Amino acid sequence: MFRSLIQQHASLAMRNVCRQSVGLTTAGSSAQGVVSNVRLCQPLAPTSIQVRTMTLQQYLKTPGKPRKPPKHKYEKSPQYKGVITKVIILSPKKPNSGNRKCVRIRLSRSNREVIAFVPGIGHTLQEHQVVLVRNGVIPDVAGIKYVCIRGKHDLKHVEKK
Repeated sequence: MFRSLIQQHASLAMRNVCRQSVGLTTAGSSAQGVVSNVRLCQPLAPTSIQVRTMTLQQYLKTPGKPRKPPKHKYEKSPQYKGVITKVIILSPKKPNSGNRKCVRIRLSRSNREVIAFVPGIGHTLQEHQVVLVRNGVIPDVAGIKYVCIRGKHDLKHVEKK
């Protein structure tokens, strides 16, 4: 079907070229007023456009799209336990203001160091304390992709006033 469409298109293009005629006067015969019509209808070589498809072996051999690794590698666990190495206070991006309390944590299973946000009002975290961390992005602080879980290990619940 595709090949027949290409052949029809080629024959239509050839007809359009043949219909064009150009009136030319030769320099020697201009006094005589001889006008010759030259038709641009020369037989074109048949266009042999081959449509190639992939063989079954080529389809099997070509790899699919490469998969991106997940953003947060949790090694199939929803929370991680870690030891605090540093307590940090960060400032948020442009329209927001205030200080965001964060901690740098060394995860116990993978030995990676990550920065986690401490939610709620007030905390008493120090170095070498143990906290539980879950996945959670804080949109107004750049680079923070983890959140500490209140009420587990050394991070206490928010105190009532």
